[in-house]
Amino acid sequence: MEGRARVVPATSREPEDVMGIKVFRRLRQQLSLLY
Repeated sequence: MEGRARVVPATSREPEDVMGIKVFRRLRQQLSLLY
């Protein structure tokens, strides 16, 4: 999972996007667990 995380920040230019993606991934995991 960390390998993919490293690729995401490399493509995104702004660090804010990276944080947003991390939060989005966390929300997605929680939703997958709920549903």
